Amino acid sequence: MSNNQNNNTNTFLFFAGLAAGAAAGYWLNTQKGKELRQTAYEKSLEYAETVKNKSGELTEIVKDKATTALETASSVASTVESTIKDTLNSTSNQFQRGVDKAKATVNNHTA
Repeated sequence: MSNNQNNNTNTFLFFAGLAAGAAAGYWLNTQKGKELRQTAYEKSLEYAETVKNKSGELTEIVKDKATTALETASSVASTVESTIKDTLNSTSNQFQRGVDKAKATVNNHTA
């Protein structure tokens, strides 16, 4: 009995869906339905344009941020390089002065 009842329900739902689809199709072909379709189409174009504009704006923001980050990183790298070179030169000069002082001390003791 439940199988027969289940089949009847499915059949009813199928024909109800078919009727609803036919009614929607008929209504969408009336003047008001055509106006609704036109309005929906125009709104979809507006939304597409808005999305396009926003994505372009976001792209520009990301490009600007990336450029700023790259410039900052380059500046920091240049500063670090300069600091390392200065430190190496200073250390080298101090080392050479130490060598010269040691040579002078050795020469004074051997003379």
